[in-house]
Amino acid sequence: MLILIGSFSFYLTVNKVKRNISYIQTGVAPSGAMLKIDGKGIRTGTRKVLTGSYTITASKKGFATITKQVITKTNQTTYISLVLQPNTTSTKNWYLNHPADEKLAEAIGDHLADYEIKIANQQNPFLSQLPTSYGDGLGGFVNISQGIPITNGGQPAIYISAANPTIRQGVLQYINNRGYDTAEMVLVFNGENNPLDGSNE
Repeated sequence: MLILIGSFSFYLTVNKVKRNISYIQTGVAPSGAMLKIDGKGIRTGTRKVLTGSYTITASKKGFATITKQVITKTNQTTYISLVLQPNTTSTKNWYLNHPADEKLAEAIGDHLADYEIKIANQQNPFLSQLPTSYGDGLGGFVNISQGIPITNGGQPAIYISAANPTIRQGVLQYINNRGYDTAEMVLVFNGENNPLDGSNE
């Protein structure tokens, strides 16, 4: 009986650990940079970790050190971009003089952009349907697209071109009728944050 209890306890412990696994994927440039998680040296790539908070540091002589705080989520991969910037005269034109590292930095930037789009779409599925457009009933069109965040690090803004306040109000209804909450979105109508403001017609 004691053996069964011990086995069951081990089973619960193992499954609890499995439920708390997450992943950290790193992209680091230039090549040869030293990468650490919580002070322990690691290789760039994808690393399995327990869900929680981590400090990631990338450094290389002649470059400014980057330190980032990361909070991972269970069963999800968090991508961290670490492109070091030269901070000495000898490394000033490093990426220009080292095409392989320049290409690596560009690839990291592209991967980060794709990752941010993926996360944004998970947080706001409506983004995955954009761009879209439909007739406004006045012979024109309503155009809806996503663009750069209004605040640094914020979610992508949804940019909407509509002819007047009445149509702009209709756009809110259009989005809400599809099961999305416009109150949780960053909306910009004709370059303005207020959809009912008709001054920018």
